[in-house]
Amino acid sequence: MSATEVERKIPETYSNEQMARILEEVCAVAAESKRITGDEFNQTEFIAHMIELEESGDYSLLSIWGEQVGEWLASRQDMPPEDAPHWEVWITQQWNRLIEGDGEAPYGFNSPFSISPDEIAQFR
Repeated sequence: MSATEVERKIPETYSNEQMARILEEVCAVAAESKRITGDEFNQTEFIAHMIELEESGDYSLLSIWGEQVGEWLASRQDMPPEDAPHWEVWITQQWNRLIEGDGEAPYGFNSPFSISPDEIAQFR
């Protein structure tokens, strides 16, 4: 692996804490999309659906996060920060930060969410 590559961390099974961190970001992007279109966003239903997708094995949290948050970040003119490494390295670092629970995101959301591991446990 070269200095411009970072290994993406994908747990065999996600803890409730990891799922909560990932889904906070996915919910924030989904809610903002719904707000823009004037549609209602139901956080409880959305979380249940995301967990169901993950546990079915048909769709991974990494795919969900990449399609929601990754695409949203790619559309922003201010991301990645100027001092960041190559895009693929930076986006992998953001995923790994969520998995490890290591620090705050260098980006923010218009509609932030807070999801507790206990809320995740209700659906598992």
